[in-house]
Amino acid sequence: MTKAVIFDMDGIVFDTEPIGFEATKKLLKKYGKYIKYKEIILYLGTGVRNYVESIAKKKKVNEDIEILIKKRKKYFVELAKNKLRVFPGIIKLIKELRKNKVKTALATSSSIKSVKLNCKLTKLNIKLFNVIVTRNDITKFKPDPEIFNIAIKKLKVKPEDCIVIEDSIAGIKAAQKAKTKVIAISNSLPKSKLKTAKLVFNSAEDIKFRKLMSLF
Repeated sequence: MTKAVIFDMDGIVFDTEPIGFEATKKLLKKYGKYIKYKEIILYLGTGVRNYVESIAKKKKVNEDIEILIKKRKKYFVELAKNKLRVFPGIIKLIKELRKNKVKTALATSSSIKSVKLNCKLTKLNIKLFNVIVTRNDITKFKPDPEIFNIAIKKLKVKPEDCIVIEDSIAGIKAAQKAKTKVIAISNSLPKSKLKTAKLVFNSAEDIKFRKLMSLF
């Protein structure tokens, strides 16, 4: 029986991936480099440090990692002010889960500061989530299952009673390692890249409460 649903943040709750990619392109342009979206796929959901560090190494950008992270964050915030949105169907789904006594959690490799900023910019009520686990709470990043293990513990439920909703390859692997049920939404990647999930939806609007509860 499903007692909790754990949401990834970037690419599931907030439409941040296109903005993050634009910020990354803007950053690399400063160093005379260019990148295609397909080149970042494996780094999605693995944490901003690993994301930036991996891309900098791939593109041979000779700069201090802290400086790169800081610059990219600046570009991201500038872009997010006008472009960030909550994915259609997400708020409705969360409210329906809460209404039916199903606990909700947000589990993200981003910082708590980023969570609060995203909620502020989109006016999303952070209290919709019973539990929030961020980069500040973990030492290992996806595909390591630590983030989901912590969320499960805080939710006070068993792994088999949880559904994780993800949009990245690393996130799906982490959820599976945590022994949870996992579904995906193809917001950031094509369905073919997410086929290891139990089921892949086109949009959160396609996830109906009763259908979700009957999947497992």
